[in-house]
Amino acid sequence: MRRVVWFAGKKYYRIVPFIVIGYMLIIFAAALAGMTEAVSLSVAGKNPVVIDPGHGGYDPGAITSKGVYEKDINLAISKKVKTKLAESGIKAILTREDDRDYANGAGSKKTKKQTDLDYRIGLVEGLNPEILISIHVNSGGGNNSGAEAFYQEGSEEGKALAECVQAELRKIPGMTKRVAKSGEFYLTRNTKITAIILELGYLSNPVERKKLLQNFYQDQLADAITAGIKNYLAGGK
Repeated sequence: MRRVVWFAGKKYYRIVPFIVIGYMLIIFAAALAGMTEAVSLSVAGKNPVVIDPGHGGYDPGAITSKGVYEKDINLAISKKVKTKLAESGIKAILTREDDRDYANGAGSKKTKKQTDLDYRIGLVEGLNPEILISIHVNSGGGNNSGAEAFYQEGSEEGKALAECVQAELRKIPGMTKRVAKSGEFYLTRNTKITAIILELGYLSNPVERKKLLQNFYQDQLADAITAGIKNYLAGGK
């Protein structure tokens, strides 16, 4: 009898650690699910996010000798961000869904640009969104590379949003480790909405231009922007 009890006890002590570990894993999974739900609830019910694909229509933005237009890349990435936000339960609205501008036949290039931007600002403020993110790609500066977030000088909320997005962009493999910066832009200066400008790379850099045209890399950029927006809305500011 003693042998039977001893053997049963030995088996018991071998099994106990696995029972404990299994129980701990169940608790951890439940806690993780709770955290995920909390993040989801923290962004639910908020006003929409507006994504502004920079340029469009008569205004191509930066152009390369290879016939690559900034406006097309801006729109492609913006659409991806909209889709990824929707998958996270966050409503997103684009200021343009196709290749168009809002210059309304204005005269000079400067007048056209201002008319276009004024229309976008009015459109955005009419939607009363949580935030506005204007998406662009850069050019010039030799072999400069990397994505960069800009906010209006003096805007603490803009700075917080820019830093949230910049932190995620920096995680992309091979990304130049830039930091969020203040800047002076007509769009951010003339809106009451928390707004940032994203310059997601340099068309003038052949290596980066090739990446910016790749669907996979555009997805990486969109994932990073989406993650930054979610962190901001969830209180990461």
